[in-house]
Amino acid sequence: MLDLLKNKPFVPENNGEGEIHARYDNLIEKVSVGYTIQVTFCVFSLLGTTLMGDFQSKKLMFRAWFPFDITSSWFAFSMTFLYQFVGLVIISNGVCIFDTLFAGLLLHICCQLEMLVYRLHNIEGNEIQSIKHCVWHHNKIFRLREKPN
Repeated sequence: MLDLLKNKPFVPENNGEGEIHARYDNLIEKVSVGYTIQVTFCVFSLLGTTLMGDFQSKKLMFRAWFPFDITSSWFAFSMTFLYQFVGLVIISNGVCIFDTLFAGLLLHICCQLEMLVYRLHNIEGNEIQSIKHCVWHHNKIFRLREKPN
């Protein structure tokens, strides 16, 4: 799907469209980095509060059943705690990836719609051919919108 965005009619054709595309790329990057920082902060906040309060009393971050007694030794508890923490990091990374992927795709579609409006406002020369190109672009945007389903 991302390869489609590298082909016509989705690539910018002039400086004005290039500016629109660059602005949306910057916005997508800010959303992705901001969301990743937010999730990372939540993960480390959970880790910090657990280490400060519940770690000494051998309470895990999440309730779980294990086929062994986790309170029998510090080694068993520590390995189980580490197991939960690694699982938390893996799951939170997956959530970040999927959430930012869909947000980025929606922003790419918004970018394409704004580029289409720019093209319609700046029709010059052969109007019939330019309008045909804009209609083709419009149809491609709607087909792109249906791809994630």
